[in-house]
Amino acid sequence: MEDNKVVRFGVSIKKKLFDAFEEFMRKKGYAKRSKAIRDLMRNAILEEAWKDKEGIITATVVIVYNHKMPLLTDKIVDIQHNYLKEVLFSSHVHINKINCMEITVLRGEVKRIYSFSKEFSKLRGVKFVKIVPAATGKDVI
Repeated sequence: MEDNKVVRFGVSIKKKLFDAFEEFMRKKGYAKRSKAIRDLMRNAILEEAWKDKEGIITATVVIVYNHKMPLLTDKIVDIQHNYLKEVLFSSHVHINKINCMEITVLRGEVKRIYSFSKEFSKLRGVKFVKIVPAATGKDVI
């Protein structure tokens, strides 16, 4: 089957980038460059593909916020309640005395999932918002 055929290719990069990649591999525990490059390529391709995708996806939205901001926690919960059909579950983590992390797993229409994540960026006191779309299996290269 053609889909499983392995292709070898060479890459020319600056020494500084190569050294940084070697350090990245070491920190991530990669033993083989091919595996690290495959994972990075797959992630980049899937992340880009999700942006224009239509249909149903499963994704995680991670936010870090200052829980001492007045009413911010209430606003976060309100947003989650506005997406009841999509929210599968949410987990709350206390990072330190000021910062908390909210991890929400969702399944639904792509536009709704991205809309959910964008709502947090508008809130004062939210320091970080990241959406991580997950592959459904058939989309994994």
